[in-house]
Amino acid sequence: MMRTLSWGLFILSTMTPVSGRAQQDALKGTWSGGCHTKAGYEACTVRFESDGVRFTGRMLSPTKAEFTSVTFDPKTLKVVATTENSEDGSLAIQATIKEETRLHGTVTQGDMTGKLLLTKWTFRP
Repeated sequence: MMRTLSWGLFILSTMTPVSGRAQQDALKGTWSGGCHTKAGYEACTVRFESDGVRFTGRMLSPTKAEFTSVTFDPKTLKVVATTENSEDGSLAIQATIKEETRLHGTVTQGDMTGKLLLTKWTFRP
């Protein structure tokens, strides 16, 4: 009887939704891909980190910039990251995580807005 109960609890625990902590970790990491604007295509790399309380981040390419504000909603998987001190003026990213490893949205730099399509760097042995 105890063995059956333990087995049942194990099965239930594997069926529970992803924890809030795992959702918070969804944004952490390095994302790369492209920015598509009227000026053309540029390779783009962004990195987000979290100390468990707040998110920080930076754009690594095509320009280098530390985000002054990063907000992430673990329920909707939406991120908004902004900075005012990049080399080329203000920078803003508004995007949503799709399929766990895709970040789709918009990037705005100065007065130019374009499509942002990034993929999370992952390692699965």
